[in-house]
Amino acid sequence: GTIKLWECSWGDTHTNAPIATVAITPNLCFLSGSFDGAIRQATTGDFTATAHQVIVSNKKWVSAGAMSVVPSRDGSLLAVGSLDGVIRLMEYPSLRLVHETPGGKTALLALDLAADNTTLVAGLANGTIDVWPLSGWMCYTLKGHTCPVRALLITRDNAHV
Repeated sequence: GTIKLWECSWGDTHTNAPIATVAITPNLCFLSGSFDGAIRQATTGDFTATAHQVIVSNKKWVSAGAMSVVPSRDGSLLAVGSLDGVIRLMEYPSLRLVHETPGGKTALLALDLAADNTTLVAGLANGTIDVWPLSGWMCYTLKGHTCPVRALLITRDNAHV
């Protein structure tokens, strides 16, 4: 995969492969997650390949591909979901691990964090959506989809997924 970003005043492009997900933090850092498990970061204004540094490459953390990388809306947290079904919640930008969910259920394809950082939702390859309240980490599973859940979003008022 290739990501190309153009800004008329720069003319630069950013290219890395293979890429599974992209996100932009509130402080305008560009994040990408790839099938090799790496999470890369670049600040706006410099999307050249050399400026796009690897911030997570430890196979112990993301062993099966970073399928979803989601910064919290306030920029304090980073959620990473991988093909092995594991979700890792980290403080951002320090990347200190806050919590790790058990994996193995099925491949994780999509994530979102509630605007108030109270809930995390995960779309899975088996057609279910896991809802993780961040206090207590008791998983609730929503069923009913017959196809993989590749994208999802929590509304700004946290009322709907």
